[in-house]
Amino acid sequence: MQDPVELSSDLVTYAARLVRAVRREHHLPAGVRILSLLDEHGALGVSALAEVDRSSQPSMSTAVRDLAAQGWVSKGAHPT
Repeated sequence: MQDPVELSSDLVTYAARLVRAVRREHHLPAGVRILSLLDEHGALGVSALAEVDRSSQPSMSTAVRDLAAQGWVSKGAHPT
């Protein structure tokens, strides 16, 4: 039986390869990734969303603005 740590490492490697293959095959726009992150994490501010996505805050601001213009997300003031 394989070591659980080794198995989990293999799983992460294969999952990353699968994600890259799907992106190459389907040419999904960045907005789909952002919507997926919002679905997974709930409402987030632009800075928090950029952190989760490992992207820059200015890039995320542009992407969120584009999604809002298309009606895919809504922007509002942070509750605090």
